[in-house]
Amino acid sequence: MELYQLVQSTSLQSNNIATQNDKPVLLASTGDWESWNLQFQAQAVAGWLWSQVQGVFPFLNEPVAPNPARHKHKTPS
Repeated sequence: MELYQLVQSTSLQSNNIATQNDKPVLLASTGDWESWNLQFQAQAVAGWLWSQVQGVFPFLNEPVAPNPARHKHKTPS
């Protein structure tokens, strides 16, 4: 099942991004990985962050250094 279909089949349609029983999955052991990972992916897709998590797009754009030549400075009289 693709991730998009999986998200659609969960309770995300009712604006609930936890799980179907409203309890977050805790990653306490290796046995919890599959449920935790599924919940994490569902929350990332619901928050429109999946492409950033996958590294397709950066979370923030890199800042641009200011160009002092573009700003007019007033000289004191």
